[in-house]
Amino acid sequence: MRRILTVFLVFVLLSAGFALYQGVTFAPRVDPAEAAAPMTPNWLLAAPAGADTAASAAVEAPVWRATPLEVIAALDAVVLSEPRTERLSEGPGGGGAFGVDDALARTYLQRSETIGYPDYANVRAVPVETGGAPAASVIMLSRSVYGIGDAGVNQARVERWIAALDARFERVE
Repeated sequence: MRRILTVFLVFVLLSAGFALYQGVTFAPRVDPAEAAAPMTPNWLLAAPAGADTAASAAVEAPVWRATPLEVIAALDAVVLSEPRTERLSEGPGGGGAFGVDDALARTYLQRSETIGYPDYANVRAVPVETGGAPAASVIMLSRSVYGIGDAGVNQARVERWIAALDARFERVE
C-alpha cells in the first residue's frame, strides 16, 4: 500500500510540474517573431523570407499584394470560421498580444475535435517592401499546448490558413 501511495504522489508531483512548465512555456500571448523555439517538436513557425525571427521558420510565408491590415482582417475571418476556434486577443483596445494598440496581431485558441486539447496560434501581419504597391505577409506561430509531437496538426493549420489567404490575395512574385 505504501508503495502505491508513493508512486501516486510521484505521479501527482510530476504532473503538477509538467502543467506548470507548460503554462510558462506556452503562454498564449507571444510575439511570433520573438518566440524562442520550444524544446518539443509540437510547433511550427511560418515567416516571409528574410524575416528577423528568434526561431527558424519551417514554412516560408508568401507575400501578397495587400496591406497588412487587409491581410490580418482576411485571416481573422478565415480563422474564426473554423470550428472550436476563438480569438483571445486582437488589436486596438482588445488587449493585444503584443501591445494594447497592435492592430496587426492576433492570438487564437483552437481545440482538437475529439478531446478538446488546446493549441495556440499567434499571428502578426507584417509589411513587406517591394518597391511598389503595398505588400504584406504573416509571421505565424502555431503550437500545441500538450504532448511532445503534434501529428502534423500545426503544419496543416498554417498551410490551410496560407491557402485561404492565397485564395483572397494575389502573390507578389
